[in-house]
Amino acid sequence: MRNNVVNMRSQFQTAGTPITYIIIAGNVLTFLASFVGMGSGFSPMFLAASSLTFPMLPITAVTWPLVSTTDPISLFFGVMWALWVCGSLERSWGSQVFAWFVVALSAITTLACWGLGTLLHAPFGLAGLWLGLAAPTVAWCYINRREKVSIYFIFQIPAPWLGAITVASSVYQIAVTGGSPIMGIAGLISPALAYWYASGGRFAIGKKRSPSRFDGFANELRDPRPTNPITRFLDDIRKKKRDAKIEKMFKNSGLGDDDKD
Repeated sequence: MRNNVVNMRSQFQTAGTPITYIIIAGNVLTFLASFVGMGSGFSPMFLAASSLTFPMLPITAVTWPLVSTTDPISLFFGVMWALWVCGSLERSWGSQVFAWFVVALSAITTLACWGLGTLLHAPFGLAGLWLGLAAPTVAWCYINRREKVSIYFIFQIPAPWLGAITVASSVYQIAVTGGSPIMGIAGLISPALAYWYASGGRFAIGKKRSPSRFDGFANELRDPRPTNPITRFLDDIRKKKRDAKIEKMFKNSGLGDDDKD
């Protein structure tokens, strides 16, 4: 139903979402590692993608969404949002497709930041669950664009507005980290690709147009034209009558190009 509030019970189903739980588990573990290692100087930030770690450690291009903040409140709400958004997308697309979606867009964000940072001689840093959820949130907001989302259980916001806020937040975080507004362009790429993918791009990847049952219909019916002018004239009359008869039969059948066997 139009403009209905999303049913939370359906969004928090746990079945069939292993990738979502891997993302959540990674953030919880890195949070605990940061908390326990606070006095010893140990930090899981070596998993973050930054000017100091990438491209020396290529794996950081896809591990940075697993590096949690040291703020437990932010982590709690991030986990709740990941269960809602990532769980919904993973159940809809399947775990394999969703995994490639997350890994690919995380890597693309890293490469965009690294490329712009190299050109501008600007630093960059990517870490945290909330930034990692930007692309999935945009995809979810497009798919559920007629829904409203309850923010902190206080007020409701239309999904398209939430998607726009998410993009603006992503651009702002990356621009501030890089110390240049131009660096914010890197924050646009993954949300834009997520929007394209959710709005129909996933159906276009690796798929060709389905053939119609009437492809080549005319060529199969028509023989090569004769060279004799009289014969060609008589042949044209015969073909026009035949085509008119076929067209009438086709219209009466009620079939169309979009019908499938």
